[in-house]
Amino acid sequence: MSNYKTRQKEYALTKRAELCSGDSGNGKFRRKEYPFVLQNASHNLFADICKDAIKYFNKQGIGFWCSSGKSDIEGEKLNLPTGHMLSSQVACINHLFKLRNDGHGATALLKGLDRNISEALLVNINDTDDSQGYVEFEAIGGGSYLNEGVMLKRGANCTSLDALMRGGTKSGAVVLFLIEWKYVEKYIYVQTKWTGDGGETRQKRYCSFFSKDGSPFTFCNNDCDEDFFKWLFCEPYYQLMRQTLLGWQMIHNGKANGNASEFQHIHVIPQHNHELLKKSQSKPGENISGLEDTWKSCLRERERYRIIDPKDLLAPLQQFESYAELLKYLEKRYWT
Repeated sequence: MSNYKTRQKEYALTKRAELCSGDSGNGKFRRKEYPFVLQNASHNLFADICKDAIKYFNKQGIGFWCSSGKSDIEGEKLNLPTGHMLSSQVACINHLFKLRNDGHGATALLKGLDRNISEALLVNINDTDDSQGYVEFEAIGGGSYLNEGVMLKRGANCTSLDALMRGGTKSGAVVLFLIEWKYVEKYIYVQTKWTGDGGETRQKRYCSFFSKDGSPFTFCNNDCDEDFFKWLFCEPYYQLMRQTLLGWQMIHNGKANGNASEFQHIHVIPQHNHELLKKSQSKPGENISGLEDTWKSCLRERERYRIIDPKDLLAPLQQFESYAELLKYLEKRYWT
């Protein structure tokens, strides 16, 4: 039986013309042509959000993954997203961008994740009015927290979150929702980032956090051997480790992050991507199966992390007629 990524490539071709403005495909991705890469990358975004999403990414200086170049949009030369139909960044934008300016929809989604949430809150409260929203994409927090440099660029060469949302609880606490989006990714046999080029830099950058007071992890430098750290510095755990550190540091710098005192780490993964959910590398010396249980075993507070299917994440939006067309599009493109 073919893997999830192969099946999604084949499926994308059957829906390309219908859902991507009749695009003929065979666009270029890393200098090669592929039928599942669009000629016009703007067709990769849901039509109702396309222009606003592209303008938002450009205005905020956010890097698109494998951008397909520039195009003239309303008199401006703007960077475009990738034309690759299986991009997880594009999938995240298609699912969540409409919520940026909708407090009711954002509140419903967050209540679906945490019943203690009473309302969604604007994320980037220190930005100008036209940049504020209930979802922030490629978020890096309110400062440089992980020894990654001073001038950080969202979406490039630093720890970032595909999306960030903020919710207020009934008791008045503020919770950050760190959202990482996956689509067809798989990490069955990957090289460790513990060694090799940049390995020593990465060790110095992140390991100092592991044994600090209040560390979110169950491990520290003194009670794990090198095999464990080689595993920890393999994807997808390397990214989860860095994002957990980012969330932890964001609530320790709560004033710069909307007075947040708690965070939840939401990993959005299609339920049929078994290669990622079931076959990611196992933790050395332990018989734990599955990505979710494996990563939770590394956390002091297991409830901070959860995996959710994208359709389940957006299920609360079914109550709003204004989301009917978007949900129909997502059903056809991603959920079938």
